[in-house]
Amino acid sequence: MRRGTLSLLLGAHQVVLHPICVTLAWHRIHETWPAWDEAIAILVHDWGYLGCQSMDGLDGERHPEMGAKIAGKVVGWFGGEERGLQAEALVRGHSRTYARIVGMSPSKLMAPDKLALCYVPSWIYVPGARLTGEMAEYRDNCTAYYERTGDGVPRTASDWKWFSWVCDYMERAAQGKANLVTDRSYSATSASSTVERDEEFTTKNTKDTKDRTS
Repeated sequence: MRRGTLSLLLGAHQVVLHPICVTLAWHRIHETWPAWDEAIAILVHDWGYLGCQSMDGLDGERHPEMGAKIAGKVVGWFGGEERGLQAEALVRGHSRTYARIVGMSPSKLMAPDKLALCYVPSWIYVPGARLTGEMAEYRDNCTAYYERTGDGVPRTASDWKWFSWVCDYMERAAQGKANLVTDRSYSATSASSTVERDEEFTTKNTKDTKDRTS
């Protein structure tokens, strides 16, 4: 079974746990719960990992496309074409790597998708990511970041220490001690690839969320 499929079943993008954690992170960042159409986008945003051989490879980079099509159609059926297009853009823009590829701005789903990691217990995340094979890929990304900046943990550190550091990094971002930039390209498939490609983070795009109603 391919790594992307395993991730959806048992790993970092588990189809039930991950959307729940993203929803909690959304509430923290945007200070409101997602509207019904945004909730659908959150639910399906990573479904495109199905069948992907890797998380950060060429196939994984385009994972937002499947979820975007599904969200657009479902929301469009119930909320009209315009709202469907908004849901599609929300999903496509949750990955800055994909946003860069297609020439669009990251969406307000990007930051909650990253912060969601902090809501997953380590005893669930670490064994799951090891089992699916994601851990090695994520650790390689973080090692490159560590070697370039000196921030983070070396490859010799345990997976548990790595996970603790990433969660701390994301918490600092949420508290404004680090910036979670939403307008620079990076790989959105994991927290580790986030810190590998960006040294600063900032939370943005919250005002329009507060103005929305279901």
